Amino acid sequence: MKFGTHYLIGINSFSYDPYKTIDRAARIGFDALEIPFGDLMERNGEEKGLRIADYANKKGIKLAFCGGFPEECDMLSDDAAVRENGIQYMHKLLLLMQKMNADLLVGCHYTKWPVRRTEALSLDHKEELIQRTAEAYRLAAQPAEECGVTCAIETLNRFEAYLLNCSEETSDFVDRVGNPNVKVHFDTFHMNIEEDSIAGAIKTAGSRLAALHVAERNRRFPGMGDFCWDEFFSALKEIGFNGYMDLEVFMLPEGDMSAIIGVWRDISRGVSREKFESMEAEALAFLKDKSAQHKLIG
Repeated sequence: MKFGTHYLIGINSFSYDPYKTIDRAARIGFDALEIPFGDLMERNGEEKGLRIADYANKKGIKLAFCGGFPEECDMLSDDAAVRENGIQYMHKLLLLMQKMNADLLVGCHYTKWPVRRTEALSLDHKEELIQRTAEAYRLAAQPAEECGVTCAIETLNRFEAYLLNCSEETSDFVDRVGNPNVKVHFDTFHMNIEEDSIAGAIKTAGSRLAALHVAERNRRFPGMGDFCWDEFFSALKEIGFNGYMDLEVFMLPEGDMSAIIGVWRDISRGVSREKFESMEAEALAFLKDKSAQHKLIG
């Protein structure tokens, strides 16, 4: 199992310094770091990506990619040409990940993000959208195995997406795609909103579950609230989870990222940058302690 962190922790903007962020992850003791792929997919982005990958490797940090796709590459689109763009974008992304030795893609990389639908959606039409998107994603993910990449599709809450909101839906989507390298990705924040049972959701996903984002119910660091961590870790042990467990904590207002995430108050309660890093280290220790307690790690 790998313990990772997210590039957005401790900041409120999508702009970040990859080298300082890698340094932070290594200093705290993480195995992995999730980084965005958008700018790396632009012209001359590969060169930048390879420099980042080389630096991460020297620091002992495994890179994972996170995010959704550009609007013009949305595989949920009604426009067949846009869906084809998404398929080709994924092929290019997987090749880049192979070159950067990044083996995990997480997030809602079948569509753009966020998707706040306001029109009514019949269940029959939703079924059509799920099937059509799964067919496009099947084509998109074909190179994943050869590239050594696991594509873990995130289950998002109803306020950020409308296609895959719970374990049952995402597990079914993964089965429709039918690729051994396409898996399920859970986030405890979204699970807390959508799932009847945290343990039940994990057991439904079973061996499909490859990646986790972990935070408290209000997206503070694990161990700072009352999320049902023992139930969570016990269920992970039951299914034999051995994937990525990454912190994804959002607490700071006033930035472009804060607006999209919906952080309108200082959930950190005014802590300094140094204290933020200390809390991140404490959260990692909490996750490792719980993992050991439930015999997920030795």
